[in-house]
Amino acid sequence: MAKDSMFSPHFMQKSATLRPADSSSSRADGSSARWSATEERSSGFAWGSRRGTESPTRWPARTEQLNTSVSGFQEATDEATDPDHMQQSAMSRVSHRAEEIFVDAMSRMYGLVALGIGVTGLGVWVGDTWKVSEIISGFGIIGILLAFAVLIGMVVAAASVTAKGHVELGTVLYLTFTAAEGLFISYIGTVYSAGLISLAFVLTAGLFGVMCLIGMTTKKDLSGWKPMLFACLLFMIFILILDLFLQLDILFTPISVGIVLLFLVFTVYDTQQAKVWVWAAAEQGEENAAASVAVLGSINLYINFLSIFIHLLHLLDN
Repeated sequence: MAKDSMFSPHFMQKSATLRPADSSSSRADGSSARWSATEERSSGFAWGSRRGTESPTRWPARTEQLNTSVSGFQEATDEATDPDHMQQSAMSRVSHRAEEIFVDAMSRMYGLVALGIGVTGLGVWVGDTWKVSEIISGFGIIGILLAFAVLIGMVVAAASVTAKGHVELGTVLYLTFTAAEGLFISYIGTVYSAGLISLAFVLTAGLFGVMCLIGMTTKKDLSGWKPMLFACLLFMIFILILDLFLQLDILFTPISVGIVLLFLVFTVYDTQQAKVWVWAAAEQGEENAAASVAVLGSINLYINFLSIFIHLLHLLDN
């Protein structure tokens, strides 16, 4: 609704009801009215200014809110400077960093196993093309023993260099060993069909994966199995060398079965040992040590995989 103007009927009615009886009192009352109106406007302006900022009735609430904020800040400051809280935070950061190192090292280990298998496959193809296995077998038993000696020397060199902390060089030597291993077993491309090789590879990969999973998840401490496993390994090596000279076909199947079973167990053992040693290095923040363990573990697991594959291939062919 629009405001009343001084010429409107409503304004004239209001003026008539408030008009004084005589002029002197009118002037006096007019001055008093003007003073009252001025004072009212001033007080209204001042009250409006207070309302524009904050009502006095809300001051206690604002004070309580401010006290709560100060109290919360003080509690947060006390918690941040508390020695126990600081220690827990530091331990949490260390644990998170240890988990990162552990995951990176284990991923490196299995990645190197897969890469080594791929390099071996390439070596088999090159060796089959160049007839490397025929060249080795052309020297008879001496050629086979020399090839074994070279391979053993390469894997020992890779493990020794890696154990000294030279991860990159150890990785290169490991991959060189896998390539040489592919050249040495390149005879499989001639002796066995592609379908049989593929079947043996799939079965080996499945068994290997299951054994790795058991090694990663088992709660049983397998460190006490080491003497027994290495005794069985030495016995198998002795039987293989003996069969190399005697050429007894009757020993072929039992030896292959024994080697497959032995290296399946070795896979569980090596996986758990790698997990334990990598975690120990990760807890100390030793990233390079964890990487060294990963390379050493990849060497062991690669040998396990290849041994299972070769002798499972022999069994499937028989």
